[in-house]
Amino acid sequence: MQSWQASQNRQPNVYSGESPRVAAAGICLHIVDVSLQGTLFVAPLFFGGRDALGRLIFVILACLAGVAWFGHQSLVGHHAKWTRSAGTAIALAALALVTAQLVPLQGDLLHKLAPRNCSLLAFWTPDVQETPQLGVWRTLSLAPHETRLALATLVSYCLLFFAAVGRLRQIEDIKRLVKLIAISAIGMSVFGLVQFFTSNGRFFWFYEYPFSSTLFPVKGSFTCRNHFAHFLVLGVGPLCGWILLRLFKSRSKAEQGVANQRSPMRSNGSWITLCLCLSAAVVIFAALLSFSRGGALALVVAGSVMLFTYYRRRLVFGGSLMGVGFLGLLVVGMLSFYGYEQVVTRLDDFAAGSIEDLDHSSGRRKIWAANVAAIQQGGLFGAGAGSHREIYPTYLQEPSEVEYLYAENGYLQVATENGWLGILILAFSIAVVGHWCWKANRHAPSDEQGILAGAVTAGLAASVAHSCVDFVWYIPSCMTLTIFLLACILRLAQLGNEQGSRSHSQVALSNGRWWALTGSAAAASVWAFSVSFGPGVAANDYRKYQLTAIASNSQAVEKLKSDQNAEPEFGDHQRLLGDTMIVHLRRALSRNPNSARAHQRLAAKYLTKFSECQLRADNAMSLDQIRDTVTASQFQSANELRKWLLVAFGKNSELLYRARFHALHALQLCPLQGRAYANLAKLSFLEGRGQETLDLYLRQAQRLRPHDCKLLYEIGEQRIQLRSVEQIKMAEQLWLRIFHFPGAHQLKIIHYLAGHSPAPVFLQAFQPDSSLLPYLWQRYRILGSSEDWRSIAAYAKDIAERECPRQSPYHAARTWHALASMQRDLGDLDGVLESYQHAFLAAPNIYWVRRELGRRLVRAGHYSHAETHLRWCQARHPEDEQLQTELIEATKRRLPQTAQRTHQSSSRR
Repeated sequence: MQSWQASQNRQPNVYSGESPRVAAAGICLHIVDVSLQGTLFVAPLFFGGRDALGRLIFVILACLAGVAWFGHQSLVGHHAKWTRSAGTAIALAALALVTAQLVPLQGDLLHKLAPRNCSLLAFWTPDVQETPQLGVWRTLSLAPHETRLALATLVSYCLLFFAAVGRLRQIEDIKRLVKLIAISAIGMSVFGLVQFFTSNGRFFWFYEYPFSSTLFPVKGSFTCRNHFAHFLVLGVGPLCGWILLRLFKSRSKAEQGVANQRSPMRSNGSWITLCLCLSAAVVIFAALLSFSRGGALALVVAGSVMLFTYYRRRLVFGGSLMGVGFLGLLVVGMLSFYGYEQVVTRLDDFAAGSIEDLDHSSGRRKIWAANVAAIQQGGLFGAGAGSHREIYPTYLQEPSEVEYLYAENGYLQVATENGWLGILILAFSIAVVGHWCWKANRHAPSDEQGILAGAVTAGLAASVAHSCVDFVWYIPSCMTLTIFLLACILRLAQLGNEQGSRSHSQVALSNGRWWALTGSAAAASVWAFSVSFGPGVAANDYRKYQLTAIASNSQAVEKLKSDQNAEPEFGDHQRLLGDTMIVHLRRALSRNPNSARAHQRLAAKYLTKFSECQLRADNAMSLDQIRDTVTASQFQSANELRKWLLVAFGKNSELLYRARFHALHALQLCPLQGRAYANLAKLSFLEGRGQETLDLYLRQAQRLRPHDCKLLYEIGEQRIQLRSVEQIKMAEQLWLRIFHFPGAHQLKIIHYLAGHSPAPVFLQAFQPDSSLLPYLWQRYRILGSSEDWRSIAAYAKDIAERECPRQSPYHAARTWHALASMQRDLGDLDGVLESYQHAFLAAPNIYWVRRELGRRLVRAGHYSHAETHLRWCQARHPEDEQLQTELIEATKRRLPQTAQRTHQSSSRR
């Protein structure tokens, strides 16, 4: 952007003289250029701005660019011009809508504007007397802190747009910005490929991200392959436009009769064009290796729109067609070295034309259906910008192992969070941008402007198309490129329509107005920075908590699978992980006290910590036993109860009050936290309330998270602990409803109920599939009777006979193997051999199946058949000495057995 500075310096009426005011204006302009470049080349390195730290970096750079631009205009004085467009009205409307979601409203007005809030928030409505009151909810947004963060990001988007539009004064400025976008895409693609082919699983080879890895596929500095692909696709149009500009320049020189002049400058120009073609191939290659079907769709849309616009303007000629062919050959050649089969397999789903093939796990359809239901009840204003991950679980129709932070569709997410007004603003925005694209392409006065218009239109079309299947508008770095393309198409439309005249598109504002705009931009930027700063600096601590939580959860699941009831080392390690999580959450909250999720998680950790301390205490009492004792004692005041808890349990009792504080604070920040209500239900005795309040808390949690399996298991556990017939039946109904959905709750239900009810009763009620039978067997082997064991084995045999024909060979073999293990424990050796024979018939080419079958045949005395299987195994593992010993033994025993059979056959003759 140094050339931008030079272009401004060529205007003596603006920068004449050396006064401090002029020098300050030059400094502001330099800050604008550096900040704009920072949003292109620096901000994407922080995971594209998806996490809190990356968003903070983006907000700083974007706001700095905007304030510096308004400051520059104020210092320039009467020479400063404001670019008029419908974009200003759209930006103001969007800012007004999100701001309105944060304004405190009176009850009647809130009920009229957002009737859903009253129906969802039973504990926050003062008119309802039968429920304990946690406060009065006053805002349209159901997640105000997330809405403030969204508003801060929106302010940054608007300031970045105004700075970019104002900076694009002429065609040369647009060309430079288009080239910078292309260079950014080239740099990200090269980095992504290098990181992928030299990956150790960590971003930048040192940064461990909780839920994403660089091992597969190519992601660059983005945590999601779709966003990486989208970033590159947005750069493909500008890059191809840059190449076409160079080809047209060469063609123009040839037509002027200078084609035969082999000057060094012309030679360098040819090499630059060739390097750009190679770079385009690398960008497309990296985008395809992301294996993003949405990215591939956006790439096709971008290419189709670009070719269509160029064809209509007759910009496609022999040289450009040769370039397209050369580019295609380069990409295919690269894919032939790596990734061709994977890319073809991934994209074959489009050819199938089936939604089942495109959405194998029905994940997108589930979240889209939930968003449609939320939109129908969201009214004009929705649930609040940034509230998607809190509101969608209420409308999810079935359990899901995946938490959808976003709607996988930009249009649905805008409507869910911002209601019908939000989608109306979005529709108007797309119509306006479409009009800009039409004007820029139709009224381009030169081939150069036509090439630029086609390249920019292609990127915007890709953004509109990709947003149908992803949430690319919510990723700041992807949105940065989109904003720059919007600024380019707006200026191209204006310059093309006016053929260089700025009399209609740009107007002069008074110096006082410019200073007012500068002050407003500065105030908005300071606010946006203050809102984003806390989450940004707390991001690392929260990331450490997430990594520790993943390790802790995996170990807890392994313990459930292995059914290790008492291993001191394992338990101590779990407690250490729990303490570490508490430390990280406390640090995160000290920097960002407005995180509802962090408060809710810390409340849960304090409850877990209390239970662990109680298991080791002299006065060992569980939480439900303490609740029963407190209810029976009928303390006269909260202080009296607190003193008793301190005497009975010492400092451990303070953990209960900390848990309650954080659970309440989580709900005050976002009343949709279902697990926070479940935690309050456990601690309702601290309020001096009885079973009725506990039941209300549990009902509210279930209402907000009707298909959260983990939460529903906890609700069922709490209901069972109330020891009433009605509550136990409600718990059983909950557990029956969630049992067949995969997750750790299945093992917990088995662990909780096994031994408390006969195996035939459990099997009839829950009907577990083959994957759960090994854990059920393991649990009943510890707590059950011989009748339970035989019932489970008979059930497992029936399941194997029914399910295995529909399973894959490997899974069928595992099912028969599980049955064989049960039969071995029961001493049914004939059944064991039969099960392994079934496993062999299902999967004859699996090594461990034939190895185990060979052993069983040896023990059963079928040496000839055993030798066949053991020889097959030896051919694949000749280094296995034990296998060789078993084969020799089978051979030795087969010989006399064969001789005896031969002798018997001769005697009969």
